[in-house]
Amino acid sequence: MRPTWAEIDLDVLRGNVSRVVDVVAPSSVCAVVKADAYGHGDVPVAEAALDAGATTLAVALVEEGIRLREAGIDAPILLLSEPMVEDLPTVVRWRLIPTIYHEETLDSLSDSLDQSEPLSVHIKLDTGMHRVGSTSAEMERIKSRVVGDPKLSLGGIWTHFAVADEDEDFTNTQIQRFRDAQDGSGVPTHLANTAGALAFPGARAEMVRLGIGMYGYHPSEATEGVVELEPVMRLVSRVTHVARHPAGTRPSYGRRRPLPSDATVVTVPIGYADGVPRILSARGGEVLIRGRRFALAGTVTMDQIVVDVGDEPVEIGDEVVLLGTQGTERITADDWARANDTISYEIVCGVGPRVPRRYLEGGSVSTTGAGEHGVDTGGEGAAGVLLFDGGKGRGLTRTTVVGVSPHESPAVRDGEADAIELTDDMVAATHCVVVVEDDGVSLVDLASPNGTVVSRGEDNHWLESERPFPLTDGDVLLLGRQRITYREKQT
Repeated sequence: MRPTWAEIDLDVLRGNVSRVVDVVAPSSVCAVVKADAYGHGDVPVAEAALDAGATTLAVALVEEGIRLREAGIDAPILLLSEPMVEDLPTVVRWRLIPTIYHEETLDSLSDSLDQSEPLSVHIKLDTGMHRVGSTSAEMERIKSRVVGDPKLSLGGIWTHFAVADEDEDFTNTQIQRFRDAQDGSGVPTHLANTAGALAFPGARAEMVRLGIGMYGYHPSEATEGVVELEPVMRLVSRVTHVARHPAGTRPSYGRRRPLPSDATVVTVPIGYADGVPRILSARGGEVLIRGRRFALAGTVTMDQIVVDVGDEPVEIGDEVVLLGTQGTERITADDWARANDTISYEIVCGVGPRVPRRYLEGGSVSTTGAGEHGVDTGGEGAAGVLLFDGGKGRGLTRTTVVGVSPHESPAVRDGEADAIELTDDMVAATHCVVVVEDDGVSLVDLASPNGTVVSRGEDNHWLESERPFPLTDGDVLLLGRQRITYREKQT
């Protein structure tokens, strides 16, 4: 397997959340885990944030909320964007809290409900972001209808700041607009993102939404003195090739610049397909090797970078840190952001799905993520376990169909097979089946459009449709964006 990964330190994340919880008390904290927890892994991060004192989770998409529920997380999950009308039955089924800002959506939501307990909804008010949200008049009409509908309950009203990280005057204007619209309503409210929660104490209300701060980055210099935050992600690879070149050599695509002197150039297997900005090589991009900073020697390519290490005796296998600390040196997402005229949010979210996440707890790698929802081993009767990159696992007690709609399989419908439901638009409805027999476990691709691959050691095996492939301990199943590790039963 490629020696490239992202280390996610869940203990550091818990520390960030805990310190913010203390700062904003008595306001509660909603942990924002949309976009796969800003690239850090939604399930392990969500569980760690709840461990550290967050009371609510927030996502942008219905499918993001489903992933958390599938992992066994029972905490309230707020949808920050109003769901599509056709998705409302799914929202209800998975007990998600929808944000509403259109009366038409409210009509459809009420019509789709037949449950005994009212469904909590939040209303979003546009106070100046001008992206989505209701006007004050629309909010009043929606609020009145929610309060009058026995199938619904009004869980909160909220807004979002446009420039809390840079414009104090306009942020105060938004706060006042929200207060004017909410004067005396008695409904729980939330206004503040990380910047608002730390820089505008008066905006904390009943709850704050903690996003980038949870992952260890300050949204602006104004918040740096309020609370200590530490980056959670460390992006790491290893040297795979070493070559000596004379001065004037121009490595990589475009041959952009010559080596200033005779130098050793090393190759590292990570590129722009993994989230390393291509422009970084033209803007002073560096990596850490052996505790020292070294500049990129040429253009970032899709799968690899080249680094000028001068006369340093770097060897194949040496650790390379792209983001994070090595020795006394550190490179952060803020450093990359400044070089690329962007923000740390984009950098961490850009670390792609090809990069496996390794979760650290207590200074060592955790195979189960965080909390109590990680791995269902299946008990003594299990033939093995499937471990997911997101931190959860599933014991194999009998044949199991895997896909986005595995219940479409006749074997699952008839109760003859178990099901693992994935949320991935590159995975078929019934993508593959894990066959559990007395003499072992095998994997069968069910004519899936994108195929199924088993990675074993240095080799990748593309499965022939409908032909069983025997699994061995440590095999990695690749389907869609999913990486699932098979572990044999330990005897």
